[in-house]
Amino acid sequence: MIWIYVAILLIILFFIFGYLRELYTPKYAPSREIIRKVDEILKHPVNTAISLLKEQLKFSKISDKYYIYLNIAFLYMQMGQLEKALRLSRSLIVGAYIDENIRKRAILLVGEIYLKLNRVKEGLDFLLEHRIEDKNYYFLIAKFYEYQKDYKNSAYYYKKIIHDMEKQQFSNILSKLSISASRNGEMEISKKLIAEASKIYEDGLLILARGIYQFYSNDLERAIELFREGLNKSPNLYSLIKDELKEAYFEIGNFEDFLNYLKSVENPVAKLDYIRTLCNMGEFELARDFFYENKHVFSSNLNLISKVYQVLRDESVIKDILELARNTSLYRCSSCNGEFSSFYIECPNCYRIGTLEVIYERKKVLSEEIITEIPEEYIE
Repeated sequence: MIWIYVAILLIILFFIFGYLRELYTPKYAPSREIIRKVDEILKHPVNTAISLLKEQLKFSKISDKYYIYLNIAFLYMQMGQLEKALRLSRSLIVGAYIDENIRKRAILLVGEIYLKLNRVKEGLDFLLEHRIEDKNYYFLIAKFYEYQKDYKNSAYYYKKIIHDMEKQQFSNILSKLSISASRNGEMEISKKLIAEASKIYEDGLLILARGIYQFYSNDLERAIELFREGLNKSPNLYSLIKDELKEAYFEIGNFEDFLNYLKSVENPVAKLDYIRTLCNMGEFELARDFFYENKHVFSSNLNLISKVYQVLRDESVIKDILELARNTSLYRCSSCNGEFSSFYIECPNCYRIGTLEVIYERKKVLSEEIITEIPEEYIE
């Protein structure tokens, strides 16, 4: 019997030793000086920044190296070198001497990389294994469940960060989950999410979520009513439901009403769809006239006016495209990869704060398919 007590004592001593070792192991937090240097380096283009950070590693003490490696991993992710970013960021999680803040940021970075790689199950398993108390952690878990079409668990984790959100933001998240659930045929879950969002905040997105629910419940006329009501409040959300809106009108045989409605919606994408529809009908002159009557709607958006050119093939549009290309900055969210022509403190797509960064000054940068179709004399 004595050997049993000895074994138990040894096990207890082992755990005590492990606890004390963890407690008294020095954690290497980055110095203020290296944080300042890295901030300056990150202002350079990505390739240059990586080279400068690698050079900085040669002269840095171990307490600063982890911080530099973390930022190199982040830059690799920005460059699209996701596997390299994943390996480097995962290596920053296992070291006994790594500062806890760096470990947390590395865990979040790994989660974001898995999301970009679309390795959803692997990423979710990783995050559940490395639990941390952080609102961005809960946000990532919620996104992974959303990608798995597990809207119940997704809503559960979104609720954990509700205190960090405005009511409208949380209602919007539930409404978007409801739309996804409806599109995947999970009507009961969709209905419950709409009911929950209705208790928090009523806006155009929630009304559109109700419209999507009615559309997939085959009540097309009610769906159209809700689509129109929702877009009246939030015309910027037209792209979210445009396919269902079009199909609902076509299913009830109301093509003329659909065309007139496109014309009236105060959203540039709807007006682009109106131009496309006219061109598909062979009404090129009407489409061209409508564009010039509403040119101001497209004039600040390079992507939309480029699409107008692709539809109309009107060379007078080229000058507008080139002018915009020289003077427009493009911003990308480092969390959801959404791209925007205007800067926001909070990403309009995923609601995370401080994630928008300038990708490049759009000087002579045009999409390839447009460049190949523009006559050479227009390109300097």
